[in-house]
Amino acid sequence: MESSKLVEAVEMFASGSQYEPNSDEERNFRLDYYVCRLATSAADELTAAVLGLRNAAGRLQPPELGTLALKQVKEEEFTAAVKEIVCIWIHQEAVEQGGDSLPDWLRTFFRISFGAADSMLPKPTAWEVMHAYGRCQDMVSLCMEACCRVCTELGFGVASMNFSPAVMPIVLQTGTLRQQILKEALTCPLHELNSMARL
Repeated sequence: MESSKLVEAVEMFASGSQYEPNSDEERNFRLDYYVCRLATSAADELTAAVLGLRNAAGRLQPPELGTLALKQVKEEEFTAAVKEIVCIWIHQEAVEQGGDSLPDWLRTFFRISFGAADSMLPKPTAWEVMHAYGRCQDMVSLCMEACCRVCTELGFGVASMNFSPAVMPIVLQTGTLRQQILKEALTCPLHELNSMARL
């Protein structure tokens, strides 16, 4: 399969200047909602991937891989893997929304989102996560590296490369989900976000 077809095609939500928060307080409320929704969605996606891997354990070869797929994932391993996904999702959004040409307000929104993620999920730090991808040349290579790193965080060690296809959809095929979360965070009235945050 061509690498250009690995990443899901997404109908873009364009976060124009009309969505710039009116105050620091509003911005911080919106970015807290944004990061919380990313984290809960990443946890849901990752849970489904781990369950899928366990369901496939009996078919994995060599049998040692099946045994490893059934291992108990520790809470700190799961949390670290979720943090990895959240950071990659924020980075993907920043690139998709304009990359180097992001308006200042949106660049700040994404930058502070990394800080909010550190407050919610302290380890690894966003700085540690993003600096681990320094050798990646493009988004596809970054996404492929992320799949392996998520599996490493889950405690799969040397088998992380073997298990990376199980988490690949989380990184490569969740663009629509990510876009919806960003759109909600930037466009919904604050009282609606407050209500949704309490669900």
